Formats: sequence, structure tokens, C-alpha cells
Amino acid sequence: LTPFEVGAPLPPAWREAFREQFLPLRDDALAAAIVRGTHLDLAGMGAALSRRDVHIAALERFLTGWDAWLVPVTPTPAIPHTPFGGPVEVDGVPRSYLEALGPITSLFNATGNPVVVFPLGRTDAGLPVGVQLVGRRWADGALLDVAEALLPFGGGVRWPAAFTP
Repeated sequence: LTPFEVGAPLPPAWREAFREQFLPLRDDALAAAIVRGTHLDLAGMGAALSRRDVHIAALERFLTGWDAWLVPVTPTPAIPHTPFGGPVEVDGVPRSYLEALGPITSLFNATGNPVVVFPLGRTDAGLPVGVQLVGRRWADGALLDVAEALLPFGGGVRWPAAFTP
């Protein structure tokens, strides 16, 4: 659904440019879904919204009674800068960029649940190990309270030397 939401309001030339950036990644399941999503018609959009509603309801039931759910951001710690579309190693196996970095976050992007991402530790190389706190829809304040309480346990945020908040 997300690709359609991104592509639908764009002028046709811009929508095509959005789609084309994912075409070289055809072997990537997430990229292929994005490309398919840019071609949805009204019936396809309705079906996608219905599937999304099922996921929203299931996630809201799961989160009932909780302020947040702690989930990894990716199956790996942060990676060194890699060109978009380049391979990313997961447990010693090269994976496509989107397959390695997108699956865990894309569910929450589609359902609209609020998420706070922060480092909960560092690798020996100093790369952050990111976690995301997922909250119930429309309960952003409770989620931010949990994030504020947990942030010191990960050593806080270390800003890059070239960046001053």
C-alpha cells in the first residue's frame, strides 16, 4: 500500500521516476512489491486497504494493555554506508538492500503505528544497534514517555562530530 500512497498523488512523470528507482532491484521482493504498488487501480487500492485494515486490527489487539513493543529495526546492527541497492550481509549471507533493511519497519509504516528508533547499544566497531519502540495508534505520548525512560540504557545518542543538534 505504501508505494501506492506515495505514487498516487504524484504527476505521472514523477510517479514513473519513483517507480524506476526500484526497477534494477527486481530480484528483491520488497522492491517488486513497490513497483507493483505503483500500478494499482481503484479495485487494487480497495483490496490493499482491506488487507491493511486486517493488519492494523491485529496489531492493535496485540498491543492492548501495553505502552510499547520493543522490536529490532533491522536484522543487523547499523551497516557501513552502502549504495542504495547494494548488497548487505546478514549472518554472513549477502542480501539485497531492501530485503536486509526494510522488512521489520515496513509493517509499521503500513499500519501507521507510531515508532521511535534509537540505539540500545554499539557493536565492537562502534556501530549502533538500533531498536524501535512501536506504540498503539494515536498513543504517541505514551510511546515517547517509554522512549525517554529507555534512552539512557543504550548510552544515549552520540551525534556524529560533524553534526551539532
